[in-house]
Amino acid sequence: MTHCMMAILVATLLQPPVAPAKQEPTQKVIVDGLGPITFDVAVPIVTPAVTHPDIRVAEARLMEAQAMLDQAKLKVATEVAMNKAKFDQARADVATKAKEFDRLDALHKSGAVSVEEHAKVVAELQTAKRQLAFAELLTQVGKEATQAPKAVDSIWGYRGNYTFEASPVVPNATQAQSQPLQDLLQRKVKLAVKATDADNSVIGVLERCMKEWDFAAAKVIARYPQASKAVLKDAPFLHPVEGENTVGVWLLLMLDEFNNQTDRLYESSRGKHQIYVREYGLLFTLVKNAPDGAPTLAEFLRQAKK
Repeated sequence: MTHCMMAILVATLLQPPVAPAKQEPTQKVIVDGLGPITFDVAVPIVTPAVTHPDIRVAEARLMEAQAMLDQAKLKVATEVAMNKAKFDQARADVATKAKEFDRLDALHKSGAVSVEEHAKVVAELQTAKRQLAFAELLTQVGKEATQAPKAVDSIWGYRGNYTFEASPVVPNATQAQSQPLQDLLQRKVKLAVKATDADNSVIGVLERCMKEWDFAAAKVIARYPQASKAVLKDAPFLHPVEGENTVGVWLLLMLDEFNNQTDRLYESSRGKHQIYVREYGLLFTLVKNAPDGAPTLAEFLRQAKK
């Protein structure tokens, strides 16, 4: 027994001493204006748990957002290319229709082409011009979308850098320019025209209504044919009417009445007329004199309802 205890004591004494725990070196931090600062307590270096489930989920969402961004870029690039092709085709169509109009217009003046055939080519030319204006608008919208993208936050918090939104726009009339005109055209007013009125011509009634409906206050300028009773002995007239409607509807009624009686005009002014929306207001003129790409009043009213 004594020998066993002696053996255990000897073995214990012969074991090497336990080395003290290694201390992390103290941390020094340089602070502007204060110089180095030494911490008495070691600052442990923490390694992030890269395999944490939250991190893996966030990375997956980031990859999905990047994929959606790439998909949006491809979609827009495709649409821009298609719109450019449509614009080129529309421009070629306008050139073709313009040549056809010039040819038939010359024949019409010599009496070799009927009024109906001449009116048809005029309408086709105007349709081609409107399609060109619309195609050009889409091309500009696509160009602005790709050149000046807007940053938005995705539903995952990932900040992307592309969003493409195109609101309906009326050619030749920006929202700021067209709003006063829209307000005026949508205003409900009363109109009364009698056969015994001193001037019941369409243009005479239009001039009177422009004052009563206060076009000047709305800063809306109207240009129209000089075809009132003060100018023409037998001017296109407005049949008796009385009621309440919007200014836009009354203007369309005046246009229809005028077009049904263009044979009363001077020969140089005969033909289908239309009311077009311009930056300054309204232009009441022959279809063949229509400004390039200008929307008609009817188109403008339909656009405003959307």
